[in-house]
Amino acid sequence: KPDIIIVVTPHEGHAKYQLIPWANRAGIPVLSIDHGMPTVAWSWGVYRSSMMGCTANAVWSEVCKDVNVEFGAPAEKQIITGAPSLDRLNDVVERDVFCAQHGIESSRKILLMLGTHRNEVKIPADNVFREIIDTYAEDDSYQLIYKPHPVEIAKGTSLDISQQVMLMTSQAEYLALVKSADVIISPATSVIVPAMAFSKPFINTISMDCKGASEESLERLIGSLDGAVFSSEKMHDVVMGNVVVNEGACETAFKKFGYRRDGLNGTRVVSLARHLSTGELPEGWTHGQ
Repeated sequence: KPDIIIVVTPHEGHAKYQLIPWANRAGIPVLSIDHGMPTVAWSWGVYRSSMMGCTANAVWSEVCKDVNVEFGAPAEKQIITGAPSLDRLNDVVERDVFCAQHGIESSRKILLMLGTHRNEVKIPADNVFREIIDTYAEDDSYQLIYKPHPVEIAKGTSLDISQQVMLMTSQAEYLALVKSADVIISPATSVIVPAMAFSKPFINTISMDCKGASEESLERLIGSLDGAVFSSEKMHDVVMGNVVVNEGACETAFKKFGYRRDGLNGTRVVSLARHLSTGELPEGWTHGQ
């Protein structure tokens, strides 16, 4: 009998149907490490309201907590620790190393397109990607890289791309991709966090026209990123370098969406797990606050 169980996908599979129900019956606390950074309260995220039988949820940041609470999750169980997956931000290889590893001429401007899989967000993003490809793919000044979402790959819904566009699917190189890119084009989902950490020019394909979320939630997202990202209407100005990223706004956005960049997010999660394993309430945890 373990003292605590830690999960990352409590809303599906073995965790949902077997592990967590057994833990609840046995009186074992369950800590969920939030498996993503919800920047908007999309309609498909309603499962977050139930906490899915978990004792507490270790979330990325205040934005993540606010979105979960908007769904109806108890605020006192949303504990901000930061995401352990971001603890190696400071160890990511430099751009010249990345380019050498992948045969990319370092003089070329890298345009990175990061895909998503929900149609309400995927369709407008793919439309922007197509415009980028049609405009810049054959220009030797640019190197276009397309990284589809793992779910897109699994479902076979990735965007069809021309041979001039480099396809990258390895999740292990995700942070290196973000750090090496000169411009990132993507919906402002969890990908916004490392992009803001590296102060990257970011073209956000989520607009007030996106379906699947309330106007209030979309307004909050766009307002929180004010000055840190660019809308798709400014895409070509950003690509051509006619506008410059606001590093101060990026730093502010990172704190809202990513919490801290001290490499101790995993340490905070472990500390929270130890706290819960003794039977303490989530809101009583104070380590690292």
